[in-house]
Amino acid sequence: MITLIEGAPRSGKTYYAVNEVLKKYYVFSEEDLVWKCKSPDEVVIYSNVDLFRMSESLFDAINKAGGLNPFFTKNYQAEFTREKRHIYIIDEAQGPDLFHRKFYDQRVFEFFQVHGHYRIDIFLITQDIKSLVPELRGLPEYYINVPRRSYAYGKEFRYHFMVGNEIFRRRTLRKDLRVFSAYRSTVDVEGQKATSFTRKYYIYVGVFVFIAVVGFCVILKYRFSPPSDTVKIVKAVEGNKNCKIIALYGDNALVKNLADKKLLRVSYNNITGDLRIGAMVNVSM
Repeated sequence: MITLIEGAPRSGKTYYAVNEVLKKYYVFSEEDLVWKCKSPDEVVIYSNVDLFRMSESLFDAINKAGGLNPFFTKNYQAEFTREKRHIYIIDEAQGPDLFHRKFYDQRVFEFFQVHGHYRIDIFLITQDIKSLVPELRGLPEYYINVPRRSYAYGKEFRYHFMVGNEIFRRRTLRKDLRVFSAYRSTVDVEGQKATSFTRKYYIYVGVFVFIAVVGFCVILKYRFSPPSDTVKIVKAVEGNKNCKIIALYGDNALVKNLADKKLLRVSYNNITGDLRIGAMVNVSM
């Protein structure tokens, strides 16, 4: 089976391939904190993923064989994979030493076309399917497009299974540090400082909530504050005033100066007369 995985750098392409292989053929030992193969005599992994501890070096195997041809040919793979199931994880498959756009070898293409007759699984990982040699683009059973990490939540990767340009299935994988521990991208992924969709989302929500709370407090202040806060109050000048009490609240009274018709807010201690609404009193300041 061939699985083609396409996506931007650090989007989770390699994570998908490594996760699939580990969860299928390995078990994580909580005691030793390492991945252990369930059947070491039945499966072997070859990859060019940096420091993937469970795999053999794909480039060493290719060089030992004498190049992509004969390594990826029917006769060579028939003998090479005779005793075990072989899994090839080919990272940056469009690279200059691999299957770039101008690569051409009919015998290599023939092997990929009939790979299903052998005990082989192949993961082709690329940043852009258009940079991969055209003869391999239509062969995968699964074509997975990986959205940028900025479109995913902080602790997960998202994958789109494609048919042409249409998404027919979506899959989400939560980040598993045990998987990261198996290959070098642990440092790259955990150290990435790009703002994720989640972080942006919380920032926007936080700003919105802050503005809403401030606006609500302002409305409460002007809606329920005493009349003295909404009516222009003129500071009284020194001297006695002939006034009429308009309102009483707390230790203060709102009075109307009958001389100039202005409203004053004064303490009860400065009022001489009957403290009741409508009463005529003298005010001293």
